[in-house]
Amino acid sequence: MKQKKLKLILPIAARYSLAGNQSRWRYPPYSLIFLAGLTPPEFDIEIVDENVDTLNMNDNPDLVGISCMTVTAKRGYEISEQYRAKGIPVILGGIHPTVVSEEAAQHADAIVVGEAENVWNELLDDFDAGKLRPVYKSDSYHNLSRIPTPRWDLVEKYRKKYTSFTTIQSTRGCPYDCEFCSTTVVCGKKIRTRPVKDVLNEIKKMKFDRLKPLIFYDDTINCIPSYAEELFKGLIPLNIKWAGYATVNMTENEKLLNLAHKSGCVGLFVGFETIKKENQRNMRKSSRLKFDYNEAINIFHKYKIGLLGAFLFGLDYDDSSVFEDTYEFIKESKLDSMTLNIVQPYPGTRFYNRLKEENRITVHDWNNYILDSLCYQPKNMTQDELINGFRWIYHKVSRLWPTTTRIVRNFLQRKNSGIIILAQNMGCRRTNKMIKKR
Repeated sequence: MKQKKLKLILPIAARYSLAGNQSRWRYPPYSLIFLAGLTPPEFDIEIVDENVDTLNMNDNPDLVGISCMTVTAKRGYEISEQYRAKGIPVILGGIHPTVVSEEAAQHADAIVVGEAENVWNELLDDFDAGKLRPVYKSDSYHNLSRIPTPRWDLVEKYRKKYTSFTTIQSTRGCPYDCEFCSTTVVCGKKIRTRPVKDVLNEIKKMKFDRLKPLIFYDDTINCIPSYAEELFKGLIPLNIKWAGYATVNMTENEKLLNLAHKSGCVGLFVGFETIKKENQRNMRKSSRLKFDYNEAINIFHKYKIGLLGAFLFGLDYDDSSVFEDTYEFIKESKLDSMTLNIVQPYPGTRFYNRLKEENRITVHDWNNYILDSLCYQPKNMTQDELINGFRWIYHKVSRLWPTTTRIVRNFLQRKNSGIIILAQNMGCRRTNKMIKKR
């Protein structure tokens, strides 16, 4: 039987240069690799990631699947319409089609609402029978004990272009339900875990690049301490380096931090979000922290873990003083690197719904829901104050001298995390250049 051609596409954010591919961090499209692993062998699969490659739309696959976030939605729609104009059916999935399903359905032959794993094979069967339905909705969350073998071979051609090629997921979901975050909309508030032995077996089969760590895609790797402890103990004999996402309250469990260090943890992305106490009180994940942020950073550093601190600007208690105050905190706390963003009112979040009710959303173009774009009216400053303040702090933290100081200090004190901290700081400088070009 002749194989059908399935093309899976990850679009780039339209405000990034399609020629220059200027995205800040580049990781393999994990969801597409897993969908490929679920796909039966009668399909010949191609994966194209626009963050690292140029998309050729002169071909004629039998079926196209596109995974969209909010900021990539319009680019995804554009790609979809070009293929549909040739009579090729297109499936849209991902966070944006899940939360704005009526809009997305206008640009596709079918959309997937929710996690695709539970409906993917049914969708492909309907496609084979010529009976593709407009909507495939997953009414339950996927059982992570039934994760398919990922098709890494389909993105091997991009290996050298990714910040790290080896990525994995051991849990899904986040219990914190922050007002501005869309994670729980698709993945839920309850943490689901993969069997640790399955995670370890997948890692054992990976081909590691020298110096580049394994990246855990978990929203919060420390949310279930007993599970994290079992995982970290299992990682110790593998002698690998890894990085992931954690909450600042991981510092309250030094036994877990010590195991993380012993298991090869060289860096953690930690959402500090804001230094404003009033904003912190609105965020469950930091409001009851026993330590202040400076103490917490020192505890992470005690276990030789490099820190990428994430900060948001434009929260309701922010005023124009927040930029200088945050800059001083970053300097004094000796953070290893940072990522800065204006908080965006992503559809599906409580933040979006509240701002919409308050008539504060000013821009409805999804292309602008990123980085230094401003899509709403801040509460305690003007739009110009927020944009200019954001650009000011990005410039300050990404200057050559502070960047060099962070890199050298980290290398001298936490040598194992040197490469990932170097990459993160270079990414910060690259982002600042993107902002200055606008």
